Amino acid sequence: MSSSVSFRDKIKAALIHSLHHDAGYGISFIDNFKAFRDDLELTDDWKKELAIREIYKGPMPFVWTPWDDDIADPVASPEYDENYDWCAEIEDLCLFIQNIEDYID
Repeated sequence: MSSSVSFRDKIKAALIHSLHHDAGYGISFIDNFKAFRDDLELTDDWKKELAIREIYKGPMPFVWTPWDDDIADPVASPEYDENYDWCAEIEDLCLFIQNIEDYID
């Protein structure tokens, strides 16, 4: 019995590869999804940070403190704010990968 990999899984794998090697290729790809760009305008920074924490598993110029899930109104961490340029380079790609099922059937 062979298991087949879905189109979405193949795209996700390619985007994760891009994330760790040359994020520009993945970002160029996701820029073509109007629904994603529209959603991005309404996305809080803490959600972008959460996507980076969940998706990006590579070397970073800093260490995250543990996520405080007791906060009633979440905000981005000090690490996110202090390393905004680094986070901004990959956050959109991580957010797309995290929610890929919303954009690719």
